[in-house]
Amino acid sequence: MKLIINIPCEIEEKADRIIGNRRPWKVPYFSSLKRFIHYWRNKIVRTISGVKLPDMVSSFRTYSKDALLEINITTRFSYFIDTLVQTSKKGIRIVSVPIKVNPPTKKSRLLKSLFEHIRKSVGNIVRTYYLYEPFKTFFILSTIFFIPLVVLSINLKQIEY
Repeated sequence: MKLIINIPCEIEEKADRIIGNRRPWKVPYFSSLKRFIHYWRNKIVRTISGVKLPDMVSSFRTYSKDALLEINITTRFSYFIDTLVQTSKKGIRIVSVPIKVNPPTKKSRLLKSLFEHIRKSVGNIVRTYYLYEPFKTFFILSTIFFIPLVVLSINLKQIEY
């Protein structure tokens, strides 16, 4: 398979990473469920990465050589979230360009079902978040357990008196 990509020079000069914007909300053969999932995955990935692009989870992406030398892949499933967070944290320039999407010609061989993909994606998002935001992650987890314990201990002291 031969892949040829012509990237305009003005885009190449502005970015080290280019993400193709499929405009999933406009793709006619995407089901309502798929559009809904894309919407929420985009929202979650925007929050975690701090990058505000229209199609965050697009699998159409290119990297400059310098960007690739800065990135360290830490997952085997889907590395788009991991690399997006890294490029954001390391100050690597990211741009989005509109692309045309062709309808599928055959069933995906990568995943058995949509729910398998969701399960693996959620695990990947959680792993990426605690890898790059450990203080926030453990603060949130400790707060979840700490507040009920404080309330419980106050109630126990009141019962003793």
